[in-house]
Amino acid sequence: MADVSTLEIKRTPTGAIVSVTGLPPTQGWWGAALEADDDGRPVDGVITYRFVIAPPEPGSPAAQRVMNAGSRTVTAAAFINNTRLADTHKIVVIGAQNERSISR
Repeated sequence: MADVSTLEIKRTPTGAIVSVTGLPPTQGWWGAALEADDDGRPVDGVITYRFVIAPPEPGSPAAQRVMNAGSRTVTAAAFINNTRLADTHKIVVIGAQNERSISR
């Protein structure tokens, strides 16, 4: 994902859900996911994710449509259990052009 627009953490009884949104350059991007570095284990109290997404078929109509930002917004999420969350003080999500972080 080129741009990580938002990062939110929502607590649950068993951990937390990390939710991000991003804005791809055109329509047709698919398969958005948060891929955890280090198998999702905190390193020095930090869990790091990479926000990845698959591009549309080159030259396809979707790859050429831009439309409005709202129609291109993509969301991905990941779950962190309480055990890992206990050793975590910061969560970082990295996109191609920027990153967002949140501390707890």
